[in-house]
Amino acid sequence: MVRGLAREALTAFAISLPFFCAQYALTRGFYAMGDARTPFWLTVVTTDTNVGLYCAAYWLPGPR
Repeated sequence: MVRGLAREALTAFAISLPFFCAQYALTRGFYAMGDARTPFWLTVVTTDTNVGLYCAAYWLPGPR
């Protein structure tokens, strides 16, 4: 049972990793161009998306 849960957690991490890397690269790029407003909004969107997904994962039925 632990193997299954670990596999699911690592799969979710593997799916999210490219998006995290893209957000990090975009933020650095905008800062390098002297734009500090766009990274702020990228962070707001990323945080809101994460909160929504965390809430959905908490409320979805599953093994507890």
